[in-house]
Amino acid sequence: MRIIPRYQVFLFFVFLTGILLFGLFRLVLLVVCKDQLLPGAASHLFYLFANRGLLFDTVTAAYIITIPFLLFSLPYFFNYQKPWLIKLNLWLIFLLFALVIFLCLADISYFLYYNSRINKGIFDWTDDMLSMFKAVLFDYHYYPLLLAFPVLLYLVYRWFSWLAGRIFSRSGKPLNFLMRMGSFLVLLVLLFFGIRGEYDLNARPLLIEHAFKTDSPIINQLGLNPVFNFFQSLEAYKVNEIPDEEAIRNMQGYLQLKPGKGSPVARFVEGTAPARPRNVVLILVESLSASKIGRFNPAAAGMTPFLDSLSQHCFMFDSVYSAGEHTYNGVFSTLYGLPALLRNKPTTSSFTASLKYSGLPNILAEKGYSNIFFCPNAKEFDNLEGFLLPNGFDKVFDEKGFPPSMIVNGWGVSDHYLFDFAIPRMDSLATSGKPFFVTVLTIATHSPYKVPGNLPIQYISDNALDKSYEYTDWALKRFFDAAKGKEWFNNTVFAIVGDHGQNFDQTYEMPLSYHHTPLYVYCPWAPEPRVYGKLGLQIDLTPTILDLLQFPYVNNTLGIDLFRESRPFAFFSGDTRMGCLDHQFYYIRSQDGRESLFDYRNKSNINLANTQAAMLKEMKRYLFSNLQLTQYMIKKRMTGK
Repeated sequence: MRIIPRYQVFLFFVFLTGILLFGLFRLVLLVVCKDQLLPGAASHLFYLFANRGLLFDTVTAAYIITIPFLLFSLPYFFNYQKPWLIKLNLWLIFLLFALVIFLCLADISYFLYYNSRINKGIFDWTDDMLSMFKAVLFDYHYYPLLLAFPVLLYLVYRWFSWLAGRIFSRSGKPLNFLMRMGSFLVLLVLLFFGIRGEYDLNARPLLIEHAFKTDSPIINQLGLNPVFNFFQSLEAYKVNEIPDEEAIRNMQGYLQLKPGKGSPVARFVEGTAPARPRNVVLILVESLSASKIGRFNPAAAGMTPFLDSLSQHCFMFDSVYSAGEHTYNGVFSTLYGLPALLRNKPTTSSFTASLKYSGLPNILAEKGYSNIFFCPNAKEFDNLEGFLLPNGFDKVFDEKGFPPSMIVNGWGVSDHYLFDFAIPRMDSLATSGKPFFVTVLTIATHSPYKVPGNLPIQYISDNALDKSYEYTDWALKRFFDAAKGKEWFNNTVFAIVGDHGQNFDQTYEMPLSYHHTPLYVYCPWAPEPRVYGKLGLQIDLTPTILDLLQFPYVNNTLGIDLFRESRPFAFFSGDTRMGCLDHQFYYIRSQDGRESLFDYRNKSNINLANTQAAMLKEMKRYLFSNLQLTQYMIKKRMTGK
């Protein structure tokens, strides 16, 4: 005798389909990232698939069938079973699986780029859909994923259609009301516990932190379900570890400031010598990770001969770290001296985009400078023009003024062309009699890694990624060689730093290669170059450059003068994680509260959170004091002069 309704049999197979799909994608990602497996990590693979992975997949699959379950059940109580209802639910399930397949496929490329499961950060690419699609079409790495999407959609559609035909076409006597109600309640209870992922009602439901049970970063991350992780990341997030008043007191202590009115960190900086209104040229190099610079990585020897040579003739800050892992983080923090906040895009967010900021562009504008920004792609991307013009810049040049033939990788024009375009504009600025501040944002080292042809470069690398760094290094040398012949060259401060790094070293869940972006400050008149090993941040650029110009000004940033001041720790943010380090220990804090402390100097994967509790506490205090004070200043609109 049949005791289970047909629609519940159908949903059971839908549930199993979800489990199998998630397991398949997890296996694909494991194969793609097999090089990240640490010695001994293979012993955790059964645990990964049969425990953590299966648990997260079960919760996600239970969520997927909940709405179809309710839509099937309500008419079923009244024996109202019509073909159109079955088709409606079939299409709903198909659309849900289309979203699942899309997120799982996108998760693969997202993980390879960010070393993180797919999350809200994917929306950062959707401000300019045309640029995003061009970049995808230019990069052959996406082609298997683009091909797999329609193939999987077709297979899933055919499977569900066949399954529905087999199950719902059978005739039979309807179950009585009590049996219908009983089966409904049983499945409802199963779904309840399936969605919780936990049978103990006194325990918390399944959370992202429950995936992190081993010492292997890749095993921990693969245990997560991409759909689960994505929707969890949509929740609003604010840093709220300590009271704001405590964060203010802590930061005033770190910066050695006395409490006053207005902004809690605003301090007057007086020059120690007469002001020197020199030009400033800032070059923000896309993905300039220390991992791809010969000075810092023997494996990269010969790839960046110009930068390695420049380090011998400039003020070299070896231990500088980027604020975030996106270009908009690099632009915002480098220019305006405030750190990156999780889940906040400063150039477009209503929380930040409408404010006035202190920082190098506005301070130099007040000193009579002409400020120009050279963007390799559309100035509307990330709302760059809309953000920069109200905050100290006079003009933003973008791809609308460049020949289409110079756009080489879908994201913008080649680096050497952008420099060629910028130099005559600098010549024009120099003849105006006013000093100038120019920012150039490069793009060649952004995927897809495609360099222009027919250039006099002898590449030593075989792969496209490393060639892109060789090309950018060549373009930088070409720019400096051209600038040396200009009258304004000897009166100019040049600064080179990355907008962020790249996912080149997966030793830790939050790759340090994504944030270690050394700072080069080259002054042609400076007779004695010097290397600084002290910890620094992108946000330190404003006071450090202004020290060379000797202007008196109000510093209302969290940046310090790296020539004269020091900070105990460096810190940074990703999409869902925060990091803090000194010269030995590395603290990682996830938005779900997980904490780790590693001896990164020795590349140790042993979590020292318990044995080095005092160090963890001090790093945590520093990290959250900086981030919460930033959040406070933005909320209170205290970011301007």
